[in-house]
Order: sequence, then C-alpha cells, then structure tokens
Amino acid sequence: MDQPAPNHADRRSFERRMIGLPGLCFEVPPDTNTEAPGFACRLVDVSRGGLAIAAPRPMRPDTRVVVVIGRENRSRTFFAQVRHCRVNDEGAHIVGMEFLPHPIDVESLERLREVALHAEL
Repeated sequence: MDQPAPNHADRRSFERRMIGLPGLCFEVPPDTNTEAPGFACRLVDVSRGGLAIAAPRPMRPDTRVVVVIGRENRSRTFFAQVRHCRVNDEGAHIVGMEFLPHPIDVESLERLREVALHAEL
C-alpha cells in the first residue's frame, strides 16, 4: 500500500507516499486552556514536508493541529498547520497540512496525548 501518490510535481517540493492508516486529528485552539476538539481521520499521504488526511468535515487554512496516526503503542504524533482543504469524489474532506517544528507548549501536548491514548481509533 506504500506507493507514490499521484504526481503533481509542478506544485510539490517533496515526493508523497500514499498511506491508509487510521488516526485522530485535534485542532489546537489559540487559547490553550480550552479543550481541543478531536475527530477520527485517515492518513491519505505523507511527505517530508507535510501530510494529508481524509476528514469528516472541512478545516480552515492556517488552523494548527496535532495528528495522531496509528494505534496506541504504535502511533506517531505530527504537528502541522492546515494549508488547503477540498472535497474528493467520495465526499471526504482532503486536508493538506504542512509540518510545524514547535507548534504548542508541553502541557497542551501532554493533554492531547492523554486524550488520544484513550480514544478509539
């Protein structure tokens, strides 16, 4: 299943790999004292610069997120910022995201990890 995604080379800086893993996506609110709404998603593709998920709802560009892909003891956490969102032929919202180096403070990260570990993927 790990294969190159369809080529849009004229717009992309990095090769993308198609991957269909379950995950959770959490918006990082500007006010880190509020709970981050989370929802189930599916990883569509990943590259060195970012990732794309299939989401049940649209997301606004510039929204900061934490994406947890995989299952409890075999999960990876990614910090990203939404760059674009489109609807595919099946009606899913395909959300393209760029990785962020230091998106949120440690306390907020721990709270999100705790929620993710207890959520059903």
